[in-house]
This record gives sequence, C-alpha cells and structure tokens, in this order.
Amino acid sequence: MLQEQPGETVRGLQVRQVTGALDHLKLARHVEGEVTEIAEDTYQMDVASTLDDAVACTLTNVPPITHGHTNTVDISCSSPSGTATSDDAVVVSTG
Repeated sequence: MLQEQPGETVRGLQVRQVTGALDHLKLARHVEGEVTEIAEDTYQMDVASTLDDAVACTLTNVPPITHGHTNTVDISCSSPSGTATSDDAVVVSTG
C-alpha cells in the first residue's frame, strides 16, 4: 500500500511524495518516491526501496479512475527487471 504525502509544483506538474510498501515478485520492500499527474486522471509513481536497491519501479494508472479494485495500473521495474499490469488496483485521486 502506497500513501501520498503533500508535495510541490515542478515545471507545471504537481509532484507529491509517496511512501509505503510494495510486494512484487515475492519481494516485499518498504518504498518511497514521488507521484506526478502526467495528464488528466493519469498519475505516475516512481518508487524505490529505502534500505537496498532491490526495488525500483514506475507505476502508471490507465484512466479513467474508477471506484474500488477496478483500475488498471501498468508497472515497469528496473529492479527486479520486468513489467506487469494490474487490473484490480485501487487508485484514489485527492487533488
């Protein structure tokens, strides 16, 4: 579960901090990073594990954002290397 923190505007994009845990490929790690609204209803989260280099991923939702476990999120990781898609993600926009 990743939680959004207050952020700042950089080059016209709203950037927020994110912290939480990512359980991916049987590798659970605490992660931190940033979330940016890259288009209307489209958010990109760049996260990395805080204690080691085991996890480095980018998560991007596919609009529109819907209620509950019904959203699609594309996941691309450089560590561990790979891609995936979740079709039962919860996406909440608070901005």
